[in-house]
Amino acid sequence: MFSYLAYDLNILSEIEIPLLKESELSSLEKSYIEIKENKFLSDEIDFTENTLDFSLSKFYRKGVGYFVIENGKIIYFQKSKGCSVEDFSRTLLHQVFARLLFQKKYICFHAGCISIQSQGFLFTGLSGSGKSTLTSEMIKKRNVKFVSEDTTPIFKGQKNIRPIISFPFIKLDKKFKEINEIARLPEIKFKRDRLQRNGFFLNKELLAKKPLNLRGCFFLEWGTKNEIKKLAKNEIFPLLLANLFKPHSSPKNMDCEKFLLEFIGEFIDSIDCYKLVRNKEKQVDFSDEIYKEIKAISGI
Repeated sequence: MFSYLAYDLNILSEIEIPLLKESELSSLEKSYIEIKENKFLSDEIDFTENTLDFSLSKFYRKGVGYFVIENGKIIYFQKSKGCSVEDFSRTLLHQVFARLLFQKKYICFHAGCISIQSQGFLFTGLSGSGKSTLTSEMIKKRNVKFVSEDTTPIFKGQKNIRPIISFPFIKLDKKFKEINEIARLPEIKFKRDRLQRNGFFLNKELLAKKPLNLRGCFFLEWGTKNEIKKLAKNEIFPLLLANLFKPHSSPKNMDCEKFLLEFIGEFIDSIDCYKLVRNKEKQVDFSDEIYKEIKAISGI
C-alpha cells in the first residue's frame, strides 16, 4: 500500500503513483481516499457511458483503464494492458480525481493556478493554449507561488471561493529554457502526451502553503497580438463551461446540474475574469505585463 498527499487529501493506493512523492498520513483529521484494484471491473459494470452523480461515477479512458468512483471516498480501477504507470497516474490524478472532487462538492477547472500573497489566479484554456508554460513563467516572479497545474479544484467557502493546492508537479516542453530554475530531477516521461511534454517535480519552496482566496481568472487563447481584456458577465458563462472538467451526468441527476449551475453563477458574480490573448507567431515573454495586471487586480 502506498501513501500520498494531494488536493489536501490523504491517499492510500494499491498502485504506485509516480507523479506524487510518498508521504506519511499528514493528519488523522484529514479525510482519506482509497484507490483499489479490481481486475474484473469491466466485466462487472457497463461502461457504455461515462456517468456521474454524487454517489457513483463511471469513467473509461481507452488505452488507460476503467474507473469507478464512489461517494468521494473510493476509486476502483482496472488498468489497461500496455499502459505505463506514468500515463495511468496522469489520468488518475486529473480526470478521475476531478470526478471524485465533484462528489465532494468541488468543481475542477482545466487550469493552472498561482498565488500572490494568498490570492489565487487561474490560467485556464483548452489543451495547447499554454497554461503550463505561463504558470511556469509566472512562478519565477517574486512572491508568486505554485498552486496547481492542469487541474484546479475550487470550492465555496462561507464568504469566498477558494482554490485547492494540488501537488508540486508540472508538465513542460523541454524547450522551456528555465526548467532547471523551478524544477528538479528525475523527470517523468509520458508516452501518451499529445504535446510531447515531460513531467517535472517543482522545487518545494515554490509551492503555496497558505489558504487562498480566488481573485481572478484568465481565459487563454492564441491570437495575432498580446492583449488583456476584462470580460462582461454575459461573456463568461460559455468560457467557463468550455474549460471545466464537466461531469457527464444523466438528465435524472438534476441535483448535480443544479449544483454546477449555482456554483458557476456565484463564480461569475464573485471573480474578475479576463480574456488573455497571446501572439502565437511571436511567443515573447508576456508575463511581466500579466504580473502587473494581477497586482492591479489584487491591490498589491
